[in-house]
Amino acid sequence: MPCDCPNIECIEVYVSACDTGVDTGIVVDADGNYFVRLKFNHAFKTYTFALDSGDTLILPNDVNGNYVHELQVYKPDNTLLNNTCYSLKVNTVIT
Repeated sequence: MPCDCPNIECIEVYVSACDTGVDTGIVVDADGNYFVRLKFNHAFKTYTFALDSGDTLILPNDVNGNYVHELQVYKPDNTLLNNTCYSLKVNTVIT
C-alpha cells in the first residue's frame, strides 16, 4: 500500500463476467467529484466519479478476478476518503 495510507481495510467482492459494475460497498460522505486510483500488478487505472453524499462507489467491471487490487478514493477536497486505503479482493463468480 502507498505510504500515505494511515489505515487499510480489506473489502471482498464477488464479480461475474456479466456484471457491468463492481459494488465496493464504500459509501461517500460529500457531494462532488471523487478521484479513484486502482492498482493491480504495479499498473494503475484512474477514474473520476460524480457522486452525491450517501452514494455507494461502484467501479466499472474491469478488475482482474481472483486477485487483490489496491484502491484509493479521494474526496472532492483531495483528501483520502475515511482516511483509509482499501485492499479489494476480487472473487470470480461463475454464472
